[in-house]
Amino acid sequence: MINKEFFSNWSQNPNKKKIMTLVLIIAGCFSLVMLIKFLMTNNLAWLEGQWQNQTETIELTTVNHDYTTWDITENEHALLTNGLVTVDSNSKNLFLVNQAQTKKIHVTKLNRHKLKLELIYRKKIFKTVILQKKNTPNHLFSISTH
Repeated sequence: MINKEFFSNWSQNPNKKKIMTLVLIIAGCFSLVMLIKFLMTNNLAWLEGQWQNQTETIELTTVNHDYTTWDITENEHALLTNGLVTVDSNSKNLFLVNQAQTKKIHVTKLNRHKLKLELIYRKKIFKTVILQKKNTPNHLFSISTH
């Protein structure tokens, strides 16, 4: 059964109370940081919308409210239809992949309003584009084709 004397002795020692309080505070802070990280990485609402550079406009539209399936168009031509979200567990990178797994789009968030897309076709990088959210001011961007 439970030894009540152990708990009464533990709670009466001020050093042990301080240690226990410190451990609980550290555990609470760690849990809060992990919760925030989990919520931030799993919310892909920031990705939806039009992204552009000087020559191209790419629109990312979610097909469902869970942000797990996406349609991607470039200058009104379909790049990816019903692309599924996958995450590389080794590098924690975000990928959008078609069902045949021949097309893959690697998404790297550079900051709040800027991202890099690597268009991969049959495991080869076809194009790398740096884009900015459409409603933010334009700056110079880079584009490279492989």
